[in-house]
Amino acid sequence: MFAIGRQNGRSMKLTILCMTVGALALSGIWPLSGYYSKEEILAVLTVLRNPMWLGAGLLGVFLTAYYTFRLMFVILFPAKIDAGGHGGEHGSNFANGAMYAVLVILAVITMVIGIEAEWFRHFLDPTAVHATDNYAVYLVQTLSPALAIVGIILAWWEFGRTRSDRIGFAERNGALHRLFAERWYLDRLYGWMVNRLLDRGIAEGCRQNETRVIEGVIHAVCNGVIGSSRAAAGWHLVMIQSKLMVVFAVVFGLTLILLILGH
Repeated sequence: MFAIGRQNGRSMKLTILCMTVGALALSGIWPLSGYYSKEEILAVLTVLRNPMWLGAGLLGVFLTAYYTFRLMFVILFPAKIDAGGHGGEHGSNFANGAMYAVLVILAVITMVIGIEAEWFRHFLDPTAVHATDNYAVYLVQTLSPALAIVGIILAWWEFGRTRSDRIGFAERNGALHRLFAERWYLDRLYGWMVNRLLDRGIAEGCRQNETRVIEGVIHAVCNGVIGSSRAAAGWHLVMIQSKLMVVFAVVFGLTLILLILGH
């Protein structure tokens, strides 16, 4: 993340201005569009029976503001990371102009929709009513901007002020740092699932099917053929004398018939 601060991005005034508007909207700061979309979501969470979802939403408000402005402060105040920054303008004039145009359009839309939120809401759905117009909604509408401002202030304290060491609160807490460093332990969970379900589950089932079912059937057929062959061979060995006597009698009879016919 700190490498982006070495690109001397604050020299791109218009880009930084549009990014700031987007960061404020993403953090849910009034009167930008993100404030109203965030409040609508939190208002729905207030009517749920389980307060855990509302708590998770408010925590998301704080963390979104904190991590968004952590990046902004790293870009705006890169001097303590690398005194010799690179040039801020890169690419052709056409590419820069296209990028500026998109950023300006998005920033203007963000501000206009926020300022004209009531008109825009009515334009999208003229019959919409606010069923969650209660005390809890008003409390959340006050609490969520406060949490966003606290997140921005904490980001400035840790990454923006002159004497900051640029170490986040997560890095200061060992258990929390390990939680994020281990990606919420999802990789370990996936590894355990692959090991247990795929390697030891499905793969072991396929191996058992091959050894017990497929190879078992083949061995049974082969053993049956071998057993029947041995039984037939034994039966022939037991009756060999009787067969020789029959053959001898047939030959003797044919010889007598030939002799009689010859006379």
